Amino acid sequence: LKAYFKTIEDWLAVIPFPYIQESARLNMTFAWMFLMRRDPRRAGPYLERLQILFASPEAGEKYAELQGEWLALQSILLGAQGKVTESREAAEQALNSLPEDQVQVRIMTYMGLANAYRQLLDYDRATQAAEAMIVESHRAGDMASEIFGLSFQGLIVLQEGKLHSACEVASRGLRLA
Repeated sequence: LKAYFKTIEDWLAVIPFPYIQESARLNMTFAWMFLMRRDPRRAGPYLERLQILFASPEAGEKYAELQGEWLALQSILLGAQGKVTESREAAEQALNSLPEDQVQVRIMTYMGLANAYRQLLDYDRATQAAEAMIVESHRAGDMASEIFGLSFQGLIVLQEGKLHSACEVASRGLRLA
């Protein structure tokens, strides 16, 4: 996976800066790439440009197709900053506005939502969000995300003290793998 990010980064590096600076889509792409590589420092300038672009008066109309993805990105950032309630709210808003065809963004948003609910000790909703991540991943044929969702769901039920349920979830993951 790391090699794929490096390849994509190399491709994106040839785009002239003025195009990147004006494009919400390109800034979103760079921000996701660096956040998925766990490098928020390098994502920072792109996130700042996105903040400016989305704060403009015409943003709602001009970037309507990116609003859900922007909320999903904000949810992940807020979660990383320890702002769990705000992260949960942004994730819920994102899922309400993300189109069904933005499967990877939806998967990551469900993961963030499950994590937020887990941190808020709302295990039922955390389990539901993890299950939604698993279902989305399965529909998309993304086995890695499906297994990750199962492992996260196992962590949730284990944290809740439901050892039998944790064993069942682990068994589902093993069958899938």
